[in-house]
Amino acid sequence: DEMMSRKCFTSNAVRIAASALLSFVLRGAAVQAAEVTFSPSPAVAGQPLIATFHSVAFACEDEGQMQVQNLTGNHIQLAVTPANCPILPPGFTEYTASANIGPLAAGTWLVTVVQEGTNVLLDQETVEVRPEPVCEATETSLCLGNGRFEVTGEWTDFEDHQGVAHAAPDDFKGLGNYGVLWFFSEDNPEMVVKVINACSFNGHYWVFLSPASTVEYHITVHDVQTGQRKIYSNALDHVPSLTADTTAFPCD
Repeated sequence: DEMMSRKCFTSNAVRIAASALLSFVLRGAAVQAAEVTFSPSPAVAGQPLIATFHSVAFACEDEGQMQVQNLTGNHIQLAVTPANCPILPPGFTEYTASANIGPLAAGTWLVTVVQEGTNVLLDQETVEVRPEPVCEATETSLCLGNGRFEVTGEWTDFEDHQGVAHAAPDDFKGLGNYGVLWFFSEDNPEMVVKVINACSFNGHYWVFLSPASTVEYHITVHDVQTGQRKIYSNALDHVPSLTADTTAFPCD
């Protein structure tokens, strides 16, 4: 009986130790490989937002489960459960788990991911949710500075031909800080326009124009929130220089 008790004790101890080691390895691997991504990017206020957790685990499937566990202020806590097998597979399997956490208000949000049932922190990320753009980007207009500034242009060439500037396609959806304009063909860009938020520095939005054309042009930057406009021009046959207007628009 004593020998049997010792064998049982030893067997239980081995199982407990193995379980603890497995849990430690699993958590360690998950922490090292963990990452949270957000879609769409950039995130926009009022639109659905999906958080996807990428990690590894002792698992048979590549899709786990994740849900919102807590939301306090601008902190969202998600709890994730890997798709584990009843029988231990031979090694780690990459898996993902997704949850809908939007739509959210504009601002900076802290997103933490914990392991379901243990609250072990697996990863944390911040996501910047931008305000809905005020203007709408079109073929002939850029929307910069989180959609607050509309940029349009017109030109006159050496043969007195006239036209409007076209916006080169981008992936910013009217929420970027810079854009490209072309006059004659899409593969021949003429102007890079940047609007920089320097409100914390000097209380203004800055406008930068980097031109690559000697035709006559007039570029209009319109603050659609206040109605204020500024026009930046170049005379025909004049070699323009970089424009750096560091007091272009007041932030208030």
